[in-house]
Amino acid sequence: MAPATAPSPGAAAPSPGGVGGRWQVHNVPNGPWTFEFAVKGVALTGMIQQRSDSATPISISAGKVAGPTLSFKVLSPDGERIIVFNGRINTDEISFVRQIIPIDGGTRGGNDLFGGSAPLQFIATRSR
Repeated sequence: MAPATAPSPGAAAPSPGGVGGRWQVHNVPNGPWTFEFAVKGVALTGMIQQRSDSATPISISAGKVAGPTLSFKVLSPDGERIIVFNGRINTDEISFVRQIIPIDGGTRGGNDLFGGSAPLQFIATRSR
């Protein structure tokens, strides 16, 4: 039996359960942006929301976790586009990249969590 070796710093991938919980992004249009995740196996469920005090949460779909990466989709509140989120978790941060896909006749949206004019790359931090 080979001896166990300790992973190098920063190399250990968090378990899929490490993604579960509440995450927030500040200093963004209509912020904070809030992400609430639950993980069962490799399935990721949850919701996203902007302006946590007044906006309606939007359920995520096609969510999955694979090691330190996660992905999911949402339909914009106006039904004009699909937003694809891909993220990489590193302890208490998730680096996200968003892709905006207009549905036939739809627009790229405005300057918010569901639009193409807001940051397409951002970092969410674990909310305690």
